[in-house]
Amino acid sequence: AEYREKEEVEYYTSEKDPVANFKSRLLEEKIITEEGIERIESEVDKKIKDAVAFAEKSPEPKLEEFLEEVEQI
Repeated sequence: AEYREKEEVEYYTSEKDPVANFKSRLLEEKIITEEGIERIESEVDKKIKDAVAFAEKSPEPKLEEFLEEVEQI
């Protein structure tokens, strides 16, 4: 179920996105180049893909072990 209007979501993703706004500010103030941004994004993408691959290859935890972890929280 959607609880926000499409226009509201579009406004916040295009105008108020903190990541995009910070990226723009870094570029405007010449703190980083577009190439630097692309390099960082590429490194982050690789780390995410590696983490997903690791998780997919890892065995599922036994229910008892999983619940023990939850109880410790």
